[in-house]
Amino acid sequence: MSLWGNRIGRYDINISQSGCYSDRFLPPYQYPLPLDPDKPLSMGGMGAPNIYTETKKAQEVALVAAKEVILEAWGEFNNIFGRNYSPVEGYHCEGAKVLLLAMGSFSETAMSAIDALRDEGKEVGLIKLRLWRPFPFEEVRQVVKGAEVLIVLDRALSFGGPGGPVCSEVRSALYHEDKKPKVIGFVGGLGGRAITIDGFKEIINRGLAPPGPNLY
Repeated sequence: MSLWGNRIGRYDINISQSGCYSDRFLPPYQYPLPLDPDKPLSMGGMGAPNIYTETKKAQEVALVAAKEVILEAWGEFNNIFGRNYSPVEGYHCEGAKVLLLAMGSFSETAMSAIDALRDEGKEVGLIKLRLWRPFPFEEVRQVVKGAEVLIVLDRALSFGGPGGPVCSEVRSALYHEDKKPKVIGFVGGLGGRAITIDGFKEIINRGLAPPGPNLY
């Protein structure tokens, strides 16, 4: 049994004759360079100017390529546990005029708010962002098609910037699109403060108000 936000979900932990399924997904790991006080070493302590740019470029290339590895790992996880994950997950997005995008535990509570608003006849949906880096630009573009308003909820501030970090990435993803929803940024949950179902409903309703600055 697991608690997500205000929802309770059931997880079945399967035990086979060959051992726990989790051991199949995460076999014993051998550290290639274990810390040893008798054999001290320094890793990445310095980047000389003549190789620093190339090093950073290599890190960027590796991170972008990591998306395929992440998808492969999620596929293996699904084969063992029967739970499928993707970079972006939509909840009642088809036909929705207003979409809320959130990450992490916020998403689970937001689902209940979406259910309540749809019971009121409002055409709303939820986008759960599961992958932050590399950012799933194309997946975001696809899931918001047809929406009129996209409300992005951040859990962090970008002081002096145009909004929270997630909202900035979403705006960047949609910048060159001919048809795109109005993007409204909210920031909440700072310091671990909870956002209730009523709080999410208020966020969505305020997002439907006349245009204004990012809301906090």
